[in-house]
Amino acid sequence: MKKIIFALAAVALTLAACDKANTNVPEKDYSKVKVNLTVSMPEPLTKTFEFSQKNASDPLGGMSVTWGSGNRVTLIVFQGDESGWKDNFVYQIISVPSSAAGTTTCDLSAAMSPLDLSGFDNTKNLKYMLITGSFNEYWKEITCWNGLAYISNATTLSGQIRNYMMAETDVKEVPFPSGDLTLKGELHWITSVLAVQFDIDSEADITYGADSYLVFYLSGKFYIDCYTPIDKYSTGSAVCNCPIYFESAAKLSDALDANNCRYFPIPADNMTKNSSQKIGGSSINFKRREGGSDFGYTSTGTLKDITIEAGKVYGIKVKVTDSNSDGKPEFTKM
Repeated sequence: MKKIIFALAAVALTLAACDKANTNVPEKDYSKVKVNLTVSMPEPLTKTFEFSQKNASDPLGGMSVTWGSGNRVTLIVFQGDESGWKDNFVYQIISVPSSAAGTTTCDLSAAMSPLDLSGFDNTKNLKYMLITGSFNEYWKEITCWNGLAYISNATTLSGQIRNYMMAETDVKEVPFPSGDLTLKGELHWITSVLAVQFDIDSEADITYGADSYLVFYLSGKFYIDCYTPIDKYSTGSAVCNCPIYFESAAKLSDALDANNCRYFPIPADNMTKNSSQKIGGSSINFKRREGGSDFGYTSTGTLKDITIEAGKVYGIKVKVTDSNSDGKPEFTKM
């Protein structure tokens, strides 16, 4: 019996010694966790049902999509549920290297800085997602309005839409890393493209002054300005603006491509929970902004009340005339 007591005492002393030794082991430094990240571009933009189909030669078809130098991806890592993600998160904006240009999948590991996970609970899983675009830390959102489509960008499709086309991944969950953090993202679209093809009468092809805008907008809708990628909350402005900005005096025809088209990114219905931000069914209007003055133009036409699917190309044709020769064009959806 004494032998058993002595044996148990020895085991207890050994365990106590181990516990004491463990207290001397320094905790792992989670302030510089290396991240291995691979991101896949979503499927190419494809053509779907158009608002109005009139062009048999079909210049409004599908568009190939690949990574380009200058593209940026934002990685957001957090813990907890989606509604409380802002309470504990880290993020990093990653520039896609030039070596990835023309590819659909790129390894961004070398472009990333280590993440500081020291503020996280290392006994709980991490959640993460990726979104194209730049993250605003103050507002904790992505800016996604379609901005100024400069006339000089008419020569390249990417110059018109690439900076405001947006894609994101689903939120994924991974164990807290014991070494490097390995992540993989497969993007899907949350925006679409509206291709406007203009048929302009020669007398209606007026010259727009320097620093002026031709604004195509959808009345009665709220265009999405900002988007929080985790909880999908979006805010918007009073109108859906698709401006063409003239840096110097030029005509509308100068702002179009070889097919007389101009392309604009538009929010898909999966980008918002707010029905007033869904642009299907809205009416079309045009006006010119020059200096502090607005010049309204006659415009008619309504976009079909359909679901705007992400990653699709929608097309309309617009006839531009000046029937009374007053220098104020009339825009009519064909």
